[in-house]
Amino acid sequence: MPEHAMTEPARTPVTVIGLGSMGRALAEAYVRAGHPTTVWNRTPSKGAPLVALGARQARTVDEAVAASPLVIACLTTFESTVEALVPATATIGGRTLVTLNSGSPAGARAMADGALGHGARYLGGAVENVPSAVGAEDTLLYYGGDRGDYGDPASSVDLFLAGAAHGVAFAEEAGLDVAWHRPFHDLLRRAVDAGHGGHSISALTDVLRSPARPA
Repeated sequence: MPEHAMTEPARTPVTVIGLGSMGRALAEAYVRAGHPTTVWNRTPSKGAPLVALGARQARTVDEAVAASPLVIACLTTFESTVEALVPATATIGGRTLVTLNSGSPAGARAMADGALGHGARYLGGAVENVPSAVGAEDTLLYYGGDRGDYGDPASSVDLFLAGAAHGVAFAEEAGLDVAWHRPFHDLLRRAVDAGHGGHSISALTDVLRSPARPA
């Protein structure tokens, strides 16, 4: 047996639901990266090119969800995602559901409540690029979920606040008007006062939920 085969880590199985242009690109990226990939679409023929690459096509959405601990739904709206997943509500428990679609914050919250109510973890997000860019190092994805864990930050609130002071000094030296930065700096200070100094910058979401008291 080759040495690399003994040391190569196992790849997480992934299910992709919805095989429009972005869904196909996501599924193909997982297949090419070596993840056991299951796909499902209302129109089965859309899965044929992925099956040719090595994906497995599920006959039903329930079968697709059951196949993997990570389920990615790439459909148009939250409503279409909920409709597609109805047959799998008894199967989604214990899995992580990621939705990549358009919609409002209210739609995301309803989706999260539904996923959590059926025992799943949830991340809602979007891909800020075109399908052909999926898998590239500079492709931007943003997401949010139910965890509320701001520990182990790549960049802490304290670090951002320290950088804000340098930014003000630079602006004064360069003769630039950066008054529009002040609300953000105030938000950083409020986050530090609330005990988030050592937390990830995403902790600002908690501060935004608590309006500042009048001076």
